[in-house]
Parts: sequence; structure tokens; C-alpha cells
Amino acid sequence: KAANFNVLLLLAVPIMMYSFDCQALVFQLYHSLREPSVDKMTRVATYAATIACTVYFSIGGFDYMSTGPCVSGNILLNYNPKADGYAAVGYVLYFAPIIMAYGMALLPTRDAIFNAIYEITAGDRSEDTIPDSVFLPVAFALSCGTLFCAIFIPGILTVASFLGGACSSTMCFTYPALFAIQLHRTGIYPANGTRKVLMYSMLSIGVFGCIFGTCIAAYKATLG
Repeated sequence: KAANFNVLLLLAVPIMMYSFDCQALVFQLYHSLREPSVDKMTRVATYAATIACTVYFSIGGFDYMSTGPCVSGNILLNYNPKADGYAAVGYVLYFAPIIMAYGMALLPTRDAIFNAIYEITAGDRSEDTIPDSVFLPVAFALSCGTLFCAIFIPGILTVASFLGGACSSTMCFTYPALFAIQLHRTGIYPANGTRKVLMYSMLSIGVFGCIFGTCIAAYKATLG
């Protein structure tokens, strides 16, 4: 038997939703494009998602083929870096992008704070005028706060699943879909048939991910 079904496998739903949190960086990436446009940003997002999915499925597939049913949820736990040189290289290659992505992951939170103080949005040129007396304390507090959480909060998988179910699905799927639908209905940005399908598909995924993902995360929390 190649695989056994376990209800905890459904925990992948909120975890996958959580992985879409990077969509909060879309506006900053959009403004960084040369001659930005919706079509160009769509191509960039499509290429990025395709590459990421290919890498993830390849890593997960080869790991399962090498370890079988004993595969761990954390792929790094399946190998011993002290006994396997390739595993040691894999550890280094894993931690390097995590460290580099750490700063990018804080950008949406930092921008939200500055937006509340100065009423600016991501990519707004006026954010360059924020004084260092405000910028540095906010950046330092966010770094220390997230580091504290990473060190002292046990069961980070449960935290990520709750965030994915309750927050990421809403922020990354439901809200963008509702915004697009409203823009279409008011005539500001009319959508064709394909975009209508995408809008309502995103809305359905967001609602499903929020309800189902949060329920699965809560069930996992009760198991400990």
C-alpha cells in the first residue's frame, strides 16, 4: 500500500493557504517592474508560481520515493546531515533562502504600520520620506518580536495552519476576489468571461479555505 489516509493530511489545506501570504508583496513587485501593467504582472506571477510548484512537487516526490511511508512532515528530518554530505548541503541551501526571505516577509507588516501612521500605501514614493527615528524602531521591534516568537512558541505548524486558514485564505483569495468583482460591477475595470471565472473561483477557494482550513487547524490543536 503506497499511502495511508489520515485526517491530518487535510492540514495541508491551511498550510498551503499560508504559503500564499507572499501575495502581500504583489504591489511592491508591481511597482518594481519596468513599465508595470496587469498583463505583465500576471505573467510574472504565473512564471513564479509554476517554477515554485515544480520545485516543491519534485522535492516532495523524490523525498517520498526515497523514504516511503515513513516520510516526515518536515523533509529535513528524513535525513541526517552529519552522516550524509548531500543532506548537509541541502540544509545549507534550505536555510539560506529562509534567512533572505525573512526580511521580505516582514515588509507587509512594516508597510501596514507606516500606512496607519502616515496614510501611505506600498510602493508610494512618500514612504521614502519616513524619518529614521520612526523607521528604525519599527523595523527593530518587528525583527525582535518575530525572533522571540520563533524561539519560544511551540508547535509552529499549528500556528501556521491557523494563520493560513483564518487569515491567508481571506487576505490572499477572498478580499482580492471581492475587490475585483466590485471593480467589475462599478465599471471601473470590466472583466471578460475568463476573468469572471477566475474572480469567482478565487472567492470560492478563499471561503472554503477559511472555513475548512480553520476547522482542520482547530482539530489538530485539540490533538496536541
